[in-house]
Amino acid sequence: MKHIVALTLLALTAWLLAPAPARAETNLTVKVGEPFRISVKDQAGSTGYQTVVRDMPAGVELVATETRRPEKNLPGAPATKVFTFVARKPTRGLLEINAARLWEKPLEWIHQPGDAAENEFFYHITAVK
Repeated sequence: MKHIVALTLLALTAWLLAPAPARAETNLTVKVGEPFRISVKDQAGSTGYQTVVRDMPAGVELVATETRRPEKNLPGAPATKVFTFVARKPTRGLLEINAARLWEKPLEWIHQPGDAAENEFFYHITAVK
């Protein structure tokens, strides 16, 4: 019995100390005044969370959002969320897209900053003239 407890504690310790998976980040260079689009998977139909822009660099504006339903109308199938942005001036910064329950105050994000998740998206934006 002592061996089972020791092995369980060892496995739990290894799991707790394991490094978190790296979050996926994308570098994007865009031109000031030209629209650019980012498309991401959206699980809102099956989870209650809505995929939204959590943060963006100063000088970048969200100008449109579109949800594209899957071709096959399967229950719980993910949609695609398309965000259209325009950089209004040269800038650099992080654009973050995440999922939240928008009706909850304060907002309940599906993942907190630093977590690696399949529905958390990070873009390093550089807007040039």
